[in-house]
Amino acid sequence: YSGNESVFSELSNINIRLTNLLLFCVASSVIQAQEICDHLGTLPYEEIGCIPTLGPNGCPKSFDCSHYEVPSDGCIFKGQTYQNRESINGTNPCNVGCFCNAEESFEPKIICAAIGCHFNVYNVCYRVHDLDLCCPTDQICPPFDDLGTCQVDGKTYREGEYFQPEGQCLNCVCQKGFIGEFVEPFCRRVNCDLELRFAKKIAEGCAPAYTRTADALCCPSNTLSISAVEDSTVSEDKCIYGQLEFNINDVLNLTYNRYNQQKYKYTQYSDDASVFSVLSNRILRITNFVFCIIIAVIQGYEICDHLGILPYEEIGCTPTLGPTGCPKSFDCSHYTVPNDTCIFKGQIYQDNENVNGTAPCNPACICSIDETFGPSINCAVYDCNWNVFENCYQTDDLDSCCPSGQKCPPFDDSAICQVDGKTYKEGQHFQPEGQCLSCVCQKGFTGEFVEPFCRRIQCDVEIRFAKEISENCAPAYIKTADALCCPIHYICPSKTLNITVVENTSITDDKCVFGELEFNINDIMNLTYNIYEEKVAECSCILPPSLTCKSDY
Repeated sequence: YSGNESVFSELSNINIRLTNLLLFCVASSVIQAQEICDHLGTLPYEEIGCIPTLGPNGCPKSFDCSHYEVPSDGCIFKGQTYQNRESINGTNPCNVGCFCNAEESFEPKIICAAIGCHFNVYNVCYRVHDLDLCCPTDQICPPFDDLGTCQVDGKTYREGEYFQPEGQCLNCVCQKGFIGEFVEPFCRRVNCDLELRFAKKIAEGCAPAYTRTADALCCPSNTLSISAVEDSTVSEDKCIYGQLEFNINDVLNLTYNRYNQQKYKYTQYSDDASVFSVLSNRILRITNFVFCIIIAVIQGYEICDHLGILPYEEIGCTPTLGPTGCPKSFDCSHYTVPNDTCIFKGQIYQDNENVNGTAPCNPACICSIDETFGPSINCAVYDCNWNVFENCYQTDDLDSCCPSGQKCPPFDDSAICQVDGKTYKEGQHFQPEGQCLSCVCQKGFTGEFVEPFCRRIQCDVEIRFAKEISENCAPAYIKTADALCCPIHYICPSKTLNITVVENTSITDDKCVFGELEFNINDIMNLTYNIYEEKVAECSCILPPSLTCKSDY
């Protein structure tokens, strides 16, 4: 039981003569104790390292969890203690990017990103799974002639399909060679990662709640005024619920409220570790006039953000500067998207390879190659839900996606930052008007938007739009934005219903390309397109090689 070799000795050392049939039945019940006991809800106890006391049927009759404590200033997971901001190791594939959040103003908790398994499957095809991954890995389409099948609990599963044997806490995938034994590489013990959500509740003696209809009690879905249904006789072993004790076989109903009525705020930022470099490499003579030009060049990132330069920077295009110090065009001729690999920041990634250098809000990214749909980069998503105490406010960190804490009264020693006529308190996020910068108010801020106060926004456009960029689609920005930073989507010719030219200028050397069409500098047009719904975007050729569009969100 519980993967412990010494556990199997209690029943096996009974030296008694039995018939072959009886001995086989007893041995089988001990060896497979993990599975045959799953109707009792043993899995949570296993995960937190409790010590079982076995009953006569080979299943645990109780567990000793007296060792289990949750630190007040850190997090615990699988016996390991973690400090604030430390990464958590050993979680299951569906819990990625986990870290301990133990800020002084919050109770310690483990925060993980959520993987969105969006996977399109063609008709007559089916998804295939891998025990090492959270999401489906591929799809299998006809013909199915050479595929393996698995007969389990009266059902037939095809090669690559997921199944869970009835009454057992096992994750399984049908594969060639399966003969009905639920062992590696076909099956693996379910990993609930119970402590990610319930460590504090476990320590407080709360009760695990399972789905009523489950034939195996594996991962609790939640905890739980009590009304007794049946009182049994006093027993030596007790069940503890908070400060209450119950005897073995006591039955009761718990009335509970799963969701507290709380207000949450959601904040998400993108940031980038690289700072102010691309437009500063010009050597100019210093005169009063040229001094102005140098200022424009050194601060080119900010003063040019109304043009939409950020996506070009991220894919490594080469700028040609105009007389104002801002780019007048970019050369992106090097940029191609391979058919059988992924590309991100000039680096090529193979199938299932981890993608490095993404923004904090795009954690645990991997390259996924699908024979039908081609390459894509899939990332997990943080759910930044925070309960903020009354009269307090959230605080942010440029290195994190989610708020890092909260500040509560008194605020006597807190810094304030005056930016664009607004006042920000210490730890609050702000974005200077007209600039693609992510900033956090901190002590020492004097109005200069530099590290450690500010950082260039990181859009990670290639994660969502690499294919669209390579097909000469047009970035679309929010119409009301004063800085064109991260496109909300790309408008492609295939999604365009109509093009209405508003203004035609004279022929220019630089051109904006939209699919197979070309436009001259300062050409203006309206694109009617359909992405989820029909919209009209106002587009112009202001920064080749792409059109620049503005649209409603």
